[in-house]
Amino acid sequence: MNTKGSKKARKDFFTGMGFILPSLLGFLIFTFIPVVISLCLSFTSWNFMEGIEGIKFNGLANYIRLFSDEWFLNSYKNNIIFTAVTVPVLIALGLVMATIINKYIYGGGVVRTMIFIPYIASVVAVCTVWMVLLQPS
Repeated sequence: MNTKGSKKARKDFFTGMGFILPSLLGFLIFTFIPVVISLCLSFTSWNFMEGIEGIKFNGLANYIRLFSDEWFLNSYKNNIIFTAVTVPVLIALGLVMATIINKYIYGGGVVRTMIFIPYIASVVAVCTVWMVLLQPS
C-alpha cells in the first residue's frame, strides 16, 4: 500500500473540507435548519405568544384547510400561470435583444452599459444612503 499517496489524499480531503465548511455551516444554519423547523411547525397549531409550551400537534389539518381555501387556490393558480408565461417570454426577449445588440448595433458596449445601468443604480443608491447613515461623524 502506498502511504505517501494516502497522506496526500487525506491532506487534499481536509483542505477541501476546510474550503467547503464555512459555506456548508452557513447553509445549514441559515437555510436548512430554518426550513426543517418551518416544516415541523406547519403540522402544529401554535400561538407564538404562549411560548414553546403552546405548541399542539394537529397533523394535516393546516394543509387540509389551506387547500380547501378558495382564495389560496385562486392565488396559486394565478401564480402558476404568471410564472409559466412570464419566465419563458422574458428569457426569449432577453436573448433576442442581446443577439440584436451584439450583432447589429454599432457601439454595442455603450448600449449594453445603458441597459444595465438601471439594475446597478438602485444598489449604488442604497449603498450611498447606508454610507451616509453609518458615517461615524
